[in-house]
Amino acid sequence: MDKKSKGHLLFLGQLEFFHSSNGDLYRADRSSPIGLDDGYRVGARFECTARKDEHKQHMAIAWRVDI
Repeated sequence: MDKKSKGHLLFLGQLEFFHSSNGDLYRADRSSPIGLDDGYRVGARFECTARKDEHKQHMAIAWRVDI
C-alpha cells in the first residue's frame, strides 16, 4: 500500500492529490518520497487555490480521468 501525504485526497494513476495546510490543491507523482519536514511529496505541483473554489478543484482532478 502506498504511503499518503499529509492532506491526502486520492490516488489517480501515478498521481497523488492532496490539500496543503492552507487548503490549496496539489498533485505529485506517487513514486516521489514524502518529505520528513512537512509530510508532503517532494516535487508536488500546484493545481488550484484553496477550498473556497471546490468546484475548480474537482475539475482539476476530473480532467485527468478518462470518462
